[in-house]
Amino acid sequence: MLDAIENSDDRTASSLIDILAGMGVEVGGFITSRLASARWPLLRTFLAVLGRLPEWPAEFQPRDYVRHPDNAVRREALRILLKSPGSRDEAITQAVSDPDERLVRLALGAAMNNCPSQAAQALMARASDEGLSQDLRALGVHVLASYKSPQTVRWLVDRTLGRKRFFFGRQLAAKSPEMLAALSGLAAHWRNDSLAAPVLTLAGRSNDPEIVDAIAVRRGSE
Repeated sequence: MLDAIENSDDRTASSLIDILAGMGVEVGGFITSRLASARWPLLRTFLAVLGRLPEWPAEFQPRDYVRHPDNAVRREALRILLKSPGSRDEAITQAVSDPDERLVRLALGAAMNNCPSQAAQALMARASDEGLSQDLRALGVHVLASYKSPQTVRWLVDRTLGRKRFFFGRQLAAKSPEMLAALSGLAAHWRNDSLAAPVLTLAGRSNDPEIVDAIAVRRGSE
């Protein structure tokens, strides 16, 4: 059956993955013995089977594949690592800096309500990375907001405010997806914080419906 996967199309391969995963942990050893010699498309399929098993073979180390040159192989390795509490934070931290946007999105989804410390540092850097799509940069800001640290709230506040105007203090920054995400993050996770409160008050006075929505959409979800 392992040989059949190598020569099958995507639809057939999907069915074979289901069958192999249904065989239980015994099939894991056979697959692990083929990993080193597998071509990249087949390696991705083998990892998909291993990820469906209730237990990994003792000799299988998914960390060996999170830096693989092939995007699809790295994604399957990440899915496996995210299932284990012992490897989740490390996997998310590495994945949010990956050049593959599908892998970044997968990591951000896993970190949405519990952002690891090291991932938070990486997300601060990626928020200004123009090589990353704007929607992912905004999603990264949403994720970062869940990390409870004084540095986080200061960073979010700084992203929402423009330069100080003489005599008038600071105003809201120019509107962007990242700025709206920072406002939403402050409202969701930092509403009662002394640094966030003035910003949210300022945003609450806005007549811009997107700004009003950003601070109201998650009201009460702190």
